[in-house]
Amino acid sequence: MNYYLEYMPKALKKWDKLDSAIKKQFVNKLKDEEIIVFVLSVGKRENNLVYNDLEDRSR
Repeated sequence: MNYYLEYMPKALKKWDKLDSAIKKQFVNKLKDEEIIVFVLSVGKRENNLVYNDLEDRSR
């Protein structure tokens, strides 16, 4: 399987800070197909933190 991840600069900084175990869980979901994933934001869903971060970034 081939894949690559492309990030917005702010999302890449947050991705780089994630524990490798969390990154591996995400990548393992991509095993059976060749797809392109655009990571727009990385964060917690609780209290809509990641969604608010993305909304702020789009302004």
